[in-house]
Parts: sequence; structure tokens; C-alpha cells
Amino acid sequence: MVVLYYESMDTLLVIVSIVIGFILLYVLLRFERINQAVSESIRGQTGDVAKMLQMNTRQLNERLDTASQVIGDLKKNLGEMSEVGKGIRSLQEFLQSPKLRGNIGEQVLADMIGQTFPKKSFHLQYAFRSGAKVDAVLETDAGLLCIDSKFPMENFTLMHKGETEEVRNDAKKDFVRKKRFCQ
Repeated sequence: MVVLYYESMDTLLVIVSIVIGFILLYVLLRFERINQAVSESIRGQTGDVAKMLQMNTRQLNERLDTASQVIGDLKKNLGEMSEVGKGIRSLQEFLQSPKLRGNIGEQVLADMIGQTFPKKSFHLQYAFRSGAKVDAVLETDAGLLCIDSKFPMENFTLMHKGETEEVRNDAKKDFVRKKRFCQ
């Protein structure tokens, strides 16, 4: 009976070992399938992420190219504006001379009046009996309309940019005094 008991125990042990072996084999195979599924899922997601990164990189490069082109255009325009600014500065320096400004103003005035009014209705460099001179007079039914092309730029500038109220007021008085046409 003891031998039979040991034989049945041995058989039972073999059967239990076989069952445990099958269970382990099943778990390992199942684990392998799960592992493969997870690996495939990760590969798929990695591919999706790579595609998204490529698309984002392409879009970013396109935007950078566009921004670079806009910046280049802005630099070009800024250079052109700088040249215009230099030209304006040169013109300002050129027009600093009151005599030169007066000559240019007289010429422009003469051209404008000549193109606008009949020759008999105006006189250039008109001198009054009192000795006062104006650049032009227009003959109207009401009398003579005097025109002086000189513009007192220094007084005008001080009138607006003088450091004190007194300087601005004095410049305004001089400006008004110098701009009287017929006396």
C-alpha cells in the first residue's frame, strides 16, 4: 500500500508537473502575443509621431522661409527709407540758407502765378512808392493783392520748438511781422 501510495504520488506529481508546465507554456505564449501586440502598437505610434514631427518640421521650415523673406523685404525697404531720409536731410541742409529758400520760393511763385493768371493781371518783383518790395502783386477789382514768397522758417521753427514760452511768443511775433504782405 505504501508503494502504491508512492506510485500514485509520483503519478500525481508528474501530472501536476505536466499541468504546471502547460500553464507556464500557455502564460509564456500569451505573454509573447501581448508583447508582440504592444510592440506593434508602439511601432505604429512611433510611426505616427514621426509623421507628425516631419509635418510640423516642414510647416515650421515653410514659416521660417516666409519670415526670412519678409525680414529680407523689410531690410530692403528700411534701406530705401534710410536713403530717402538721407535725401530729406540733404534737402533740409540745402534749404537752410534763407537767400536760397527765397530764390526757390520766388521761382515757384512766379511759375504758379504765370500758369494760373493772365499776364496782364499780375506783376513780379513789384516795388511800392514807399520803397517796400513784394515778390508779386495780383490786380483785382478790390485793389492789389500782395504776395511774398519768403517764409521765415527760423521763426516758424522756434514758434513750435522754442525751449521757453517767452522764446515761442517772441518767435510768433517775429513770424507774424515778417509775413505781412502789403504795407
